[in-house]
Amino acid sequence: MYAEYPELQELLKQIELRYGDKVKTSVDFECLSEDITFKTKQIISSSTLKRIWGYVDYKFLPRESTLNVLAKYIGQKSYLDFCKSIPNQGCSTSSFISDYRVMSDDLEKGDIINVSWSPNRIVGFKYNGNHNFSVLKSINSKIHIGDSCDISSFTKGHPLYLTNIIRGTERHRLFIAGKEEGLTDLTIVKN
Repeated sequence: MYAEYPELQELLKQIELRYGDKVKTSVDFECLSEDITFKTKQIISSSTLKRIWGYVDYKFLPRESTLNVLAKYIGQKSYLDFCKSIPNQGCSTSSFISDYRVMSDDLEKGDIINVSWSPNRIVGFKYNGNHNFSVLKSINSKIHIGDSCDISSFTKGHPLYLTNIIRGTERHRLFIAGKEEGLTDLTIVKN
């Protein structure tokens, strides 16, 4: 979640480090909420935390006041101070990608890309040209057979970003597959 906001992603990582564990279950969010209240004397509800972590669907950025409380939880005065401190902490919001990667521009119409991610999700895409794909196969995924979407690249070990998803008359802006651990498998079947 918040792939276009690496500072926010880093804040969530730092919060989990301070908390001492990954925040994955409803109980985790309740406990984190209580810990934040105890340590900052300010309240952030577990439902707000669930939205921020992507545990429930929510498409908006957190309020600045919420980000400030989260930053205070890890010892910063504000979210802005946290963002300024990132280079000094040795944290990096950038990195080179050396994993196996397939660019859509390198494909030919009719090529098929099969991907998988945890837990046990498998999707097959057919390339239609111009970064557009049709879903041919979908096992245990929220992506459906017949959906069409735009994808610029596939990278093993990294999340897959689908944009402009069309399902019948429905349109969805963005879907992230494998946002925790990335794609676990990536194969191409040439046309």
